[in-house]
Amino acid sequence: MRPQNFQEAFCKARKCSPARFEQSLFWRCVYPHAIPLAFLIRIVAPSFFRDDGVFIQHLASDIDLAEVDADIDRFEYGNRIRKHWLRTGLRIRMCGVKAMAVAEELFAPARACS
Repeated sequence: MRPQNFQEAFCKARKCSPARFEQSLFWRCVYPHAIPLAFLIRIVAPSFFRDDGVFIQHLASDIDLAEVDADIDRFEYGNRIRKHWLRTGLRIRMCGVKAMAVAEELFAPARACS
């Protein structure tokens, strides 16, 4: 039996369709203070969140926390080298820490009842 990837585990845990995966994960992982502005930006300039979309696509196929951690490192590195005052200054983007928290919930080993 193959292990569940991030997308399959997320959709199962959140009871969402695979078609809603990207949007659902984005809003779950965006910084809380950024939600109102991110909502507006997604309407008027959706390409602003292109890096976040690529990040989500990479996460979707990850099957363990090591892969998720590597993708988060790449995402955060990309934000550091391609600075934009909205993304890096105001942090209008997804949060890697929140993405890791979601992954830990999904990939945590089943705890035995004691």
